[in-house]
Amino acid sequence: MPEEATVTVLLRKSAGGEWHEPAVTAYANEAHLQRILLCAPQLLPTVPTPAVAVAEVETVEGCLADILCISHDGSITVCECKLRRNHEIKRWVVGQLFAYAAGLWRLTYDDLDRRLTRSGGASLEMRMSQQLELSEVGNWDGIAFRERVTANLTEGRFRLIFAVDEITEELRRTVQFLNLRTAPGLSILALEMGYVQDDDVEILVPNLYGAEIANQKDHVERGAWDRESFLAALQAQGGDRCLNVVQSIMEWARQRGAEDRFGVGTKSGSWFPIWSSGPRRFSAWTDGTLSIDIWQLRKGDNFDEPAFLKQVRDRLGAVGLVLTTAKDSPALQMSAITDPAAQRAILDTLEWIVAETG
Repeated sequence: MPEEATVTVLLRKSAGGEWHEPAVTAYANEAHLQRILLCAPQLLPTVPTPAVAVAEVETVEGCLADILCISHDGSITVCECKLRRNHEIKRWVVGQLFAYAAGLWRLTYDDLDRRLTRSGGASLEMRMSQQLELSEVGNWDGIAFRERVTANLTEGRFRLIFAVDEITEELRRTVQFLNLRTAPGLSILALEMGYVQDDDVEILVPNLYGAEIANQKDHVERGAWDRESFLAALQAQGGDRCLNVVQSIMEWARQRGAEDRFGVGTKSGSWFPIWSSGPRRFSAWTDGTLSIDIWQLRKGDNFDEPAFLKQVRDRLGAVGLVLTTAKDSPALQMSAITDPAAQRAILDTLEWIVAETG
């Protein structure tokens, strides 16, 4: 059996100088690797920049993600740093990273913002604005940014990165397996970041694993919806009745000064109106449902959720319409709206919701 070749990094500072091995060939500790990536998030593969990178973010109680990175396009990256000598690199690191992602899943934008600013400092939007001033990215829309971050949190669309000094065969195979067996929108990557230092010169040697499979998976993912694609999917899934009801709601919202917004879901498309003041209140979906977005309304300090829901249920119940009992987004099947009185009750109820939550 042939012996394995050993690769040694050799340096020299100028032509004619002596070649020598670097003084340092490893990170001092995991915090060293973390600091490097935190100060230069552009080193994280496939992460759009500019981006805001924050260290030690609590995603679930008692669990701190090494690096949480929010890009200007609203994409979310979670990075965990491990050295090969740490026994956790074998299996525990996988569970850690997925626990962090699960903790972020279905947070509201404001919840995320509070966690990022828990140790003090400016809001996420303010930090992003500061990063953008130093970049060439133009036409950045703060409202659209919030919506994209919210959609990614809601659907669990994350980029998960294991950052290591030396990848193990077990971790490489795990990354490959997870990318093959998870849905589009969740990318799992391993970044091997070799390190050497000699006097005031530092060298990083990056190798990326898992990107090809993750990219192939994301190619089948649906992009952002628009009016045409949303209405076409709604008609295909819910029929003409649902299409007519939603179009009447969309026209009602536009007449009252709302702007159309469309989601980025991979399975179902969504539409929701946004007014210049007040939160997002409700959404229509291509599966034929209309949901009341309680999860968005909870952030109001004076929001009385039980009283609010009772009013909504009473108003709809008067014409025989029933909301589901879902905690975050109680919904109504629009196929149940069979006559003009029921449709009128829907619009009257939405009018009341807008007035109450403005």
